[in-house]
Amino acid sequence: MTGALDQLIHTTRTCAGQSGKGAAVHTPGEIRGQAALWPGTARLMSRNLSAVVHSMHYEAPPSGRMAARGIVLSGAGSSHHVGMSLEPFLRKRLQVEARAVASTDIVLDPSVTCLRDHPYLVVLFARSGDSPESLGTIDSVRAVCPDARFLAITCNEHGGLATAARDGEFDGTVSAVVLDERTNDKGLAMTSSFTNMVVAGQALGFAEDIHAYLSNIDLLAAAGERAVTELAGSVKDIADRPFERALFLGSGALYGVARESALKLQEMTDGVVVTQSETFLGVRHGPEAVVNEETLVVCFVSGDEHRRRYELDLMNEVHAKQPQALKLAVAPKAPRDLADVVDICIELAPTGPFVHDDLRPPVDAVIGQLIALFKSVNLGMEPDNPSKRGMISRVVEGVTYYPPAGRNSRYACT
Repeated sequence: MTGALDQLIHTTRTCAGQSGKGAAVHTPGEIRGQAALWPGTARLMSRNLSAVVHSMHYEAPPSGRMAARGIVLSGAGSSHHVGMSLEPFLRKRLQVEARAVASTDIVLDPSVTCLRDHPYLVVLFARSGDSPESLGTIDSVRAVCPDARFLAITCNEHGGLATAARDGEFDGTVSAVVLDERTNDKGLAMTSSFTNMVVAGQALGFAEDIHAYLSNIDLLAAAGERAVTELAGSVKDIADRPFERALFLGSGALYGVARESALKLQEMTDGVVVTQSETFLGVRHGPEAVVNEETLVVCFVSGDEHRRRYELDLMNEVHAKQPQALKLAVAPKAPRDLADVVDICIELAPTGPFVHDDLRPPVDAVIGQLIALFKSVNLGMEPDNPSKRGMISRVVEGVTYYPPAGRNSRYACT
């Protein structure tokens, strides 16, 4: 039986062939094919460990310790959400201070992010690598931290970040790992690029034992493949129902997924669906006001029993206050006490083992992408290019980078 996503891909390709055009040609296929690329991304990182380890300031034996004072995970928009989805995992795994900071904040004042003259590793996530903030982040950080090193993880071998690394710019402090060309989405919304950059970042945490990560990637890829085949129909059923608002909830690394899912739905519906994202415990402090009878509430439920107790309390509360709101839970396995408080529970791994919450973001993000895609189609929009008013574009335009005061830079350009 053909799944809902495969049916959509077939329909859009047929329509595009008949009309000679089509604005849902790329995005459905990019969502469909991304999980198959995850193992290759992990293996690519394993082949580039020398550049990765060099970037991480590892000391010489016998200590082998990471000398970088901290890791800054930088990006803008969806690329910032990549860092948010990695921050808890990398902090715990590497036992260093890891922070996700938007590049749009770093260029405003790098001294807020980086302490002067401290050695940092700045990981730059960027689909194109061509936004003004990408190279501007390197220039800005170097103004306060000359010893900082930079690792660009990008999907575009011809982009500014990849070129800077290849040409030895910034005194050779920039290394780059360029992902498979197929991760460089042609659609406006970041989909395959997002999840594959998350996979690359997770592999970074296993730089000293990459084989331990390779054993997890098969579980992730299998769950991701199940999401785009077996689970897509249930997601479409939710997306086809009427709602004008959406609230996405997640804890820890899954809060990054909640942020990204909210952005995806808002992008692909051109703002027709207004979205919000929050943590389960944070939502009571104001954002819960968005929930009414026309709201979709999406809960990325933890596999950790302790966290889940807090999350279930909140879900019961939302159901009691607004029983008419549409509610979707995403969990490794459906907790028995969820049935009465959600309309649908998506089980990512109903049988067999699954990964820790910290490694779940690539799979959960696929669910958020499917909600956005099917809602966009349901509203008669064009997922590849939903912004008919021209408010957003695939690569950000109109930004001028201004170097920090007293610093001359050839990167001061739009």
